[in-house]
Amino acid sequence: MKEIIFVSLFMLAAVFALPFIFISEEPLLPVSREAADEPDIGETAAVEETAETLPEPSDEPLPEPLDEREPFDGNTYINIAGREERMSLRDYLRGVMLGEMPSSFPLEAVKAQAVAARTYVMRDPGAVYCGDPSHCMAYVEPGEDYPGIFDEALDLTDGEIIVYEGEPILAVFFCTSWGATENAEDVWGGEYPYLKAVESRDGEDANRYRGSVTVSAGEFWRVLKAEYPGTVESPEPFGGYNRTASGGVTEVEIGGVSVPGRDVRRMFGLNSANFTGGVIDGDIVFETLGFGHGVGMPQYGALAMAREGAGYREILEWYYTSVQITDNG
Repeated sequence: MKEIIFVSLFMLAAVFALPFIFISEEPLLPVSREAADEPDIGETAAVEETAETLPEPSDEPLPEPLDEREPFDGNTYINIAGREERMSLRDYLRGVMLGEMPSSFPLEAVKAQAVAARTYVMRDPGAVYCGDPSHCMAYVEPGEDYPGIFDEALDLTDGEIIVYEGEPILAVFFCTSWGATENAEDVWGGEYPYLKAVESRDGEDANRYRGSVTVSAGEFWRVLKAEYPGTVESPEPFGGYNRTASGGVTEVEIGGVSVPGRDVRRMFGLNSANFTGGVIDGDIVFETLGFGHGVGMPQYGALAMAREGAGYREILEWYYTSVQITDNG
């Protein structure tokens, strides 16, 4: 009996923590159904391959415009544990909301998330989505205690999507900014006219606004040299930083080699690419601001705006510039 109670409490705690842990990190597009169905590439392999190649939007083709596909029939596809399921868009979004958004947020912030998530799907409705937040959007199977605020947000925004020049946008989002968002081209190289840097008032009380990672000097050089063998060990490894106007590191000199900031973030598991490195007691210490890639809508920025009285449309039109909110129904 004690074992059953323990397992139940553990699962409840894990589900409660998911919205704060699994925030989409990269603008990774879902796998097309054609790619997932190729006999030489299994669905799981296709997802893994795409996750490795799509962080650079400028190097990968985006989905074709909606008017060149078969009409969307209201259903989408999701790959859970290697098994593809077909479900209604509404059912999929219910699981996404549970995985991506704290139910304690104000309704207007939750509505903004609902529209962004719906838009993310409608940009490529024929794709196969998954529940991995590092690749698509987080998805948690809804249970009997599903928060009513998520259904309310989906109902009140039913059919609404974000468009730029008539097409659904790449509605990427992340957890916490560092006072401003980033231009997409500064982070991934590909330019999106609606993914531009704007001021954001997340505040220092936002989730993971500040972070710190400590790595032993030996591990630091081992990891770095595996990808950048030209680096030379030094007691003071960090040189000059090149940063975006918003503060993210585009490149930093380490051991005499220029290393992209996002590579540093990936190699050492940093919360964001807005970091500063230093040496403390012989260890390498990274101090970070914000949590996530920094492009699009920060969820804690949406929270801050909602608390100040902004409606969901105002929130979306602030973080996705020069867009319109339309009814796709």
